[in-house]
This record gives sequence, C-alpha cells and structure tokens, in this order.
Amino acid sequence: MLSDPRSISYVLECIHAPLRHDAQALKRLYAKTIEEPILGYSNFNTGPAGAQMTAVHGPASFPNTTSHSMLVVAPDRVQIKEEWPSISVDDFINRGKLALNLAVEELKIPGFVAIQAMVRCLASPQGVEDCRAWLNDRFVGIGQDDINQLGRTPGLFGLRLAFPGTKEDPGLHNIRIESFGGDNRSIFMEDSAVYSGQVAPNQFERIEEVVRGSYGFLTGPVINWLDRTP
Repeated sequence: MLSDPRSISYVLECIHAPLRHDAQALKRLYAKTIEEPILGYSNFNTGPAGAQMTAVHGPASFPNTTSHSMLVVAPDRVQIKEEWPSISVDDFINRGKLALNLAVEELKIPGFVAIQAMVRCLASPQGVEDCRAWLNDRFVGIGQDDINQLGRTPGLFGLRLAFPGTKEDPGLHNIRIESFGGDNRSIFMEDSAVYSGQVAPNQFERIEEVVRGSYGFLTGPVINWLDRTP
C-alpha cells in the first residue's frame, strides 16, 4: 500500500502570443508583488529567459535542495513555480491567481492560448526499503542476465506514460514514475498536463481547473493504479 502523496513542486505556465514587455512595466509588476505578503518575492533579475521574481525560503527537507518561489515573465508566457513547498494545492492556486492577475494587469496580456500545469509528488510503498527493486519487479523486469549484458546495475528505474485528452478531461497528461534519488524508500511522480484553447486573461476558474485536473489525475487514478498493480 502506498502512503498518501506528498507534493514537492507545483508549476503553472500560461502561454500567450509573443509580447515585448517594457522594462519599467516589469519593475512596476515587481513592486506590486512586494506589496502582497502572500507572494513574498524578494529578488528581481532579468536575463535571456525573461524577468524572474523569486523568494528563497531556506533549505528543503532533502539534501542540496532549497525551497523557493518564483514568478517568471517571458516574452510568450507567465510561469508561477513553487519548488519543495510546504503549501497545499489550494494555497498554490491562490498564489498563482494573485501573481497572474498582477502580471496580466501590469503587462496588458490580452489572453492565453494554452495552459500547462506540472505537479510533482512523492509516495512510499509500505514496508519497502528500496523502490528501485519495487519498480523493477512490477514494471521493468531487468534480471541478472540483463545486468550482466549491460555491465552494470541501473541506478534509477521508472516509466513514462502519455494520456491523450478525453471528452471529460481534454488535457494531455504526461506522467513520469521513477525511483527517487533523494530517498530510495520513495517514488517520484510527475504529471505535466497541457490544455490548449483560448483563455481570457481574467478566466481564473479555467486556470484553477487545469491545476486541479493535473493534481487530481496524479493523486487519484495514477496513485490508485500503482497501488493496485500486483
């Protein structure tokens, strides 16, 4: 039996037609984010990838990782990211709505053509000390003869699945399931869900549906399938 999933990363990416963002408008956007305690961005820089507003919260619970928040404004997209957060999906949605609303307002973004949501989680099979062996036994099936031919034992086991949209859920879900390098007792799972179609700049209920759709597919059907797979 798998443990309840533990979310470790959320990303929301709203894609629009290319725009040239004025430097002063980007500075005004950053100033507005500072006024919002819920966002807490404390650093601002620009580069080839666009403008980045970030907040570093400190060391995460895994070695060599840092918990941080980020708002990225590129010529063709706005990205809101939470890495190794101690926040719920509801908190992420609220932060994403606020950051996106400020960006749309200040940068005059007319609308979006696609939305991508990425959710990453960890889960642990009960009584399993090494998920590499657990995944290999259930899905991969690399035996000793294979290892002899390869000349070494794989350090990571996993699989990728892609699910096209349906009438009920039009999103394309790209799933990764792997052993987790930071803790061999845990399985790393990721859903990168893409929803295409015009979205008005203030249509936040649609954006929330995308995030919840990605989170729900990963922590519902995917987890349940892993739990039932013999």
